[in-house]
Amino acid sequence: MSNFIYQFNIDKDICNELINHHITSNKKGPGYLTGNKIDKNIKDSIDLNVYPNSELTFVKNYYKELQKGIDQYYDLHFILKEKIGVHTKEPFVLQHYYPGGGFKAWHFERSDLEEPIISRTLVFMTYLNDVKNGGTEFFHQGITTPAKQGLTLIWPAGWTHVHKGQISKTKEKYIVTGWYSFLNE
Repeated sequence: MSNFIYQFNIDKDICNELINHHITSNKKGPGYLTGNKIDKNIKDSIDLNVYPNSELTFVKNYYKELQKGIDQYYDLHFILKEKIGVHTKEPFVLQHYYPGGGFKAWHFERSDLEEPIISRTLVFMTYLNDVKNGGTEFFHQGITTPAKQGLTLIWPAGWTHVHKGQISKTKEKYIVTGWYSFLNE
């Protein structure tokens, strides 16, 4: 039986460019929860939104690498191929967690009835740096994925894949999180 969590790797140079973009950007801010709420007891991060139509070369390269992974996911789950894509109005999020920060509460990615959240079908996440004991715990699957630079995961956005971050007390962590959604544009 499959747990529907697919793993592949993104080039480490692209990961480093994404980290550098986060560090140098003046457009980042506190991590928001659904409904534009901030609650650092649940999610404690510094976030930077990056839209799919960005002209930045490393963003285009990230999406090219991501496309290879989603194509492999489609090979396993063919029914999704013509029905979902990247929602052009929803950015992916570059997230930085200081030591002790993270997404601390169990959650899933399609937890609101508003667009574009309700249309989310798959989640993608890339670890941009290595963080020992800084991975992601999946409740129902009983697994924890390691935070290894370049490791990218794709999984269903619904309640079957409730997850939370492992919180490192000593290391900073950078990740990318984004979504594939039902095409309704």
